[in-house]
Amino acid sequence: MTTLFYAESRLPGTSRRSFLARWRAHGGLALESPAFREAVTRYVHHDPVDDLAAFPGTSTAYDALGEIACADPATLLALLTGEEVRGPIRADGARTFARTRTLEALVEEHALFGEPAPVSVAAFVAGAAAPADLAGALSDLQLRLTADGMLRELVSHLAVSPALNDDAHWGAFLQLGFANLSAAARAHRDWLPAFTLAAGPFITDLRVVASVRCPLYDPAALGV
Repeated sequence: MTTLFYAESRLPGTSRRSFLARWRAHGGLALESPAFREAVTRYVHHDPVDDLAAFPGTSTAYDALGEIACADPATLLALLTGEEVRGPIRADGARTFARTRTLEALVEEHALFGEPAPVSVAAFVAGAAAPADLAGALSDLQLRLTADGMLRELVSHLAVSPALNDDAHWGAFLQLGFANLSAAARAHRDWLPAFTLAAGPFITDLRVVASVRCPLYDPAALGV
């Protein structure tokens, strides 16, 4: 599965509640497009958690974490460069997002265990190594950190996905999934300090977002 993960901020003067409603409307516009529906295998909005104080060290700059997944790189790239996405959908996005500090990671998804969960702590990770090597090192580290103890009990999904392009700034995207907000907050307090300490020698940039999963289009989850 090839996926674009992206983080965006709301326009100045827009409340969080108004922004989330506007983002859902933007998602609805995308799903009205036959080309979009035919190409994507999963389209998900992730809403940042309300209580960021429960997730110290996560970014406060982003109001949206989204994912657009397709079966392969060619399908996703064709979608992103097609007339509908570059035309009305992109134009509507300009009325939805500030687009002043967008994060994007175009990756080949790689789950280490579990299925996508209701709550996640996700990270855009940059490093000096090539994406495949960076993702390999991160995978080894994540598996060690979640091998036993509280983290193993609380983490229900773990994925580390390398960027498709060797020159991408964000060389990997990682996700830890949890059954609920309480489990995510408990695990995060232990995981992030341990992760940043252990990964420090080989990462150069990091943005962490805690969010609640809101699927808009996920036929596979329904067995379609």
